Amino acid sequence: MVAKRTVDYSEYQFNKPLEDKIFKRQEAEYEDKFVEKDDAYWVQARPDSLSKSEQGVYEMLDKLQQTPKFNRIVKLYETLASGYYHVGNAVDLGPIFSVYGKNEVEGDRIRIGARTYFTRNDPWRLQFYTAYGFKDHQVKYGAEARYMFNRVNRFTIGAGTRRDILQLGVQLTNDDGIMARTFASSTIFARGENASLSSVNQTNVFTSIEPWKNIQIRLDGTMQSIKSANPSGFNLMYYKNGDLRKTTNDSHFTLSLIARPGAKFSQTGLDRTEHGTLAPTIVLKYTKGVEGLFGSDFNYNKLQFLFYKPILIGSWGKLMLNFEAGKNFDTVPLALQNVIPGNQSYSLAQNTFAQLNYYEFVADTYTTLHLEHHFNGKILSFIPLIKKLKLREIAFIRGAYGTLSDASKAINVEGFKYSAPSEHIYYEYGFGIENIGFGNLRIFRVDFNWRGNYLDRPDISTFGIKAGFQVNF
Repeated sequence: MVAKRTVDYSEYQFNKPLEDKIFKRQEAEYEDKFVEKDDAYWVQARPDSLSKSEQGVYEMLDKLQQTPKFNRIVKLYETLASGYYHVGNAVDLGPIFSVYGKNEVEGDRIRIGARTYFTRNDPWRLQFYTAYGFKDHQVKYGAEARYMFNRVNRFTIGAGTRRDILQLGVQLTNDDGIMARTFASSTIFARGENASLSSVNQTNVFTSIEPWKNIQIRLDGTMQSIKSANPSGFNLMYYKNGDLRKTTNDSHFTLSLIARPGAKFSQTGLDRTEHGTLAPTIVLKYTKGVEGLFGSDFNYNKLQFLFYKPILIGSWGKLMLNFEAGKNFDTVPLALQNVIPGNQSYSLAQNTFAQLNYYEFVADTYTTLHLEHHFNGKILSFIPLIKKLKLREIAFIRGAYGTLSDASKAINVEGFKYSAPSEHIYYEYGFGIENIGFGNLRIFRVDFNWRGNYLDRPDISTFGIKAGFQVNF
């Protein structure tokens, strides 16, 4: 790629005060056709005419977009990056990585989903999926609708419902909404037996607004019932007022403050594409459980904090820092407790611990830290034969610390089976290779993980390999 940048300053007015409204976001700037201008506009607006070579760029791009091979490559990149395959002018099929899965409860699982997708700036979106397990012979489903009323302050409402077999405890600061990540219940290949699955019936409504640029306020209301999907292998029973109960009924509200200072986006619609900046992500969440609301069993209060920041380290690449902390202030059963997220699949999963089993660590109060450094080929470029492969190296270390009260153990039937990483900080480490592929298709990554401590526990994994797609530039 050859890039040429020309900047022409013209028609400047000096010593003229600027009005405050110039710096405020205008609704017209967020219209779909705001940046769509025809050739006649650019001929008039451009202060200087294009050279012959610059005019050739337009011709080259027109021919390129008519080249079948190029379009197939673009389609492949878009599909792998988004997880959806665009059909016609209105529908995306997917996520494609969840079409087939397998677990101990459902056996072979087929999941078919779709979403509306007319343009990149759609102000509304409908999503749904249905799944079927060939072992439990049950149909599962999920559906969600969202609508954005204002592009400037991004005032949005949404609602959804689902009934499914899920792997809970794969995120600490959970994604709100019905279409949140549930990768573990659809895993094709995994180490050990995954019997710790839950049957979840959930309904969610939310509203969000961005009163200041990149500062979002979101309020969620969630009603759910959770029980074990595999009672013989995974016990979610607990004691309530002396009674033994199988199902956890929960109704809660969650207030989230999400700050992305410096973040930049390409679109103005409901789902935006973010630029690769060094902008941090700061999330503060407060969750309030309300006993008696729609049959809810518990009053509880939970506070969570997340900080994520990419950091450039000179010519040595980029460090990804992710810190999370949280606390349950009240006693709740296992289904509502903080679980240090493990990952028994062989696929990559962000902000999980590769060598932890599901539910291996449970905590009332927790802190976790993930450090992942991308060297961008700084080291491998010194090795002659390896250099030609254009591979890039990664190094990482992860740690977790937490505590679990006796009351939180006692409320569960098998409570004393669970523990927190309170004796020592649990840690794991390793390295990875990214930019794996051939030609221009270099979107694969492989990680090699080692478990650092708590090695005397039964049925653990001390070493593991994870692989997956990673599309970035």
